[in-house]
Amino acid sequence: MSLFGDFIEDETLEVNYPNVPELELNEKLAKEKEVLGVYVSGHPFEKYMHAIEGCNFDCSFMADYVEDEDGNRTYNRIQDGMRITMAGIIGSFRRTTTKRTGAFMAFLNLEDVYGSLECVCFPAVYEKVKPFVANDKIVKISGKLEIDAEKGFSCIIDELTELNLQGDEKAVNARPAKKQEALWLKATALDDDAFEELLTTLSNYEGQTLCKIVRGDKKYTFPTGINYCRGLLAELYSLLEQDDVKYVE
Repeated sequence: MSLFGDFIEDETLEVNYPNVPELELNEKLAKEKEVLGVYVSGHPFEKYMHAIEGCNFDCSFMADYVEDEDGNRTYNRIQDGMRITMAGIIGSFRRTTTKRTGAFMAFLNLEDVYGSLECVCFPAVYEKVKPFVANDKIVKISGKLEIDAEKGFSCIIDELTELNLQGDEKAVNARPAKKQEALWLKATALDDDAFEELLTTLSNYEGQTLCKIVRGDKKYTFPTGINYCRGLLAELYSLLEQDDVKYVE
């Protein structure tokens, strides 16, 4: 059975792009981070994510849950106390000292394209990994995941290594997205003006992810790949219901 029902054959969309010069992506992301404090158009980690192996966790796992009528959440792919391995970029960090011994430790936010996870390096670990704890470092961490209903998610790090991927950017950028990855949008409820706004929104997030759109009895393939990121999702959720936005791997 297909994702949104039975489809007819794909029809190619024709989108008229305005002739406006675009900033280079890294420059655009740097300016967004500087001005807004967050990345909007994408994430600098996106071009590396498919080149890193051996991870069993990313921040999308934290949004994969079912909730009962009392608001209690059961997570589908994670549980409190499990050991995780994750890669990402250090978005920020804070160094402090313990009250008892005065030894240094660190709190850091590790970001991937789906979100961020607060991580803690206690003194014994921090002493070994402190050369790699710096803003914009690409790292892989392993540790124990802690899930607290009030405080949220955190990871107690016991291993942290720097990933030297910048020198391989050309090879990383040439790596195609997984063929089965696609963003599916159900746009049946949109009128013509809203549908045109949807197409314009997608055209502002060019990337490598395939995008399929269902509208009535027609199924469209967006003419370019899109950049699946938090900024795009925020704009899509202003036009569509969350159940009408599906990312399939």
